[in-house]
Amino acid sequence: MTAPRITHAPVSTTTAPEDEPVAARESGSVAVVVGVHVACLLSLWLFWENPEANINRNWWGHYVVATLILLVVGVIDDVRGMRPKVKLCGQILAAMVMLFVGGTVADLPAFSFVPISQDFSPSGAGATRNFKLSNDGADQIAVKIGIYTRVADEAGVEKNESAESQFTVFPSRVVLKPHSVQVVKIRWIGTPTPAAELCYRVFVEQLPVQFQAPDEKAGAKIIMLFRYLGTIYIVPPHVAPAISMASSPVSDTTGENRLKLTFSNSGTAHAILNKLALTLSTDGGGTVSIPPEKLDGINGENILPGGKRSYLLNLEKDYPADKATIAFTFEPLR
Repeated sequence: MTAPRITHAPVSTTTAPEDEPVAARESGSVAVVVGVHVACLLSLWLFWENPEANINRNWWGHYVVATLILLVVGVIDDVRGMRPKVKLCGQILAAMVMLFVGGTVADLPAFSFVPISQDFSPSGAGATRNFKLSNDGADQIAVKIGIYTRVADEAGVEKNESAESQFTVFPSRVVLKPHSVQVVKIRWIGTPTPAAELCYRVFVEQLPVQFQAPDEKAGAKIIMLFRYLGTIYIVPPHVAPAISMASSPVSDTTGENRLKLTFSNSGTAHAILNKLALTLSTDGGGTVSIPPEKLDGINGENILPGGKRSYLLNLEKDYPADKATIAFTFEPLR
């Protein structure tokens, strides 16, 4: 399930090109935060407060706290640097201020879509699959289902385009009553004889529909919309992955000793690099083993048919990266 979208979320501090002076970046971030809060203060002072829009003194007070947290995190990151996980914790803290302290929280819709991944046959009975959409919450929700192509670049960034002409989805839009279940039937109507496995995404997204009139007396309210990201594979007979790897030293101004590893799938089916492990060896006879837990960012990644995935491997400064021979093993998963 993807991360929820939050309305009235704190504004993040701005970023700047890496060659811009740190002081300029800090002043730019401070200027944005000050400008936003001056605008909020003026609107409240001039009695433009609008409870229906959830802009009031209660909301603004907590918004100040949340944006100050983000500002401090941003300044520290600019001046001293900050690990991504620590920075993420600061951003989560700011969001929690708005979500659980800054006003009321809308009832969270507890809907599910299962199974999250299915294999389809390109023809016959297996070209149709059923999914179950459930609403375990106490409120009605509106949901839409769409299917999109799935293509990933070497960095793992996906590009998705509508694939409505290759599938039928019934129903594609649903209003789920509280504690109800809806069966969604998806049928492949594309080519019955694909040469290789075809990969698609299923987007199951809650729509911003309110079935009850808003409470005008309520303060700030967070409305969370959820989205499931599923997978469909059209699997013809006798397909299989074929994974190979190429490596090359990386030269940059940081002085890091790194290897660029590029995993390629020349086969006809996707492969998940489950429990990926590397063994590096040199002519001198020394070997270095790298277990899966030290390969975060490539271990467990999915390489689609005809796709590639690149990964930068950090090595000790004196390790002869240009003379290393690399072997890899993994336990493939569908």
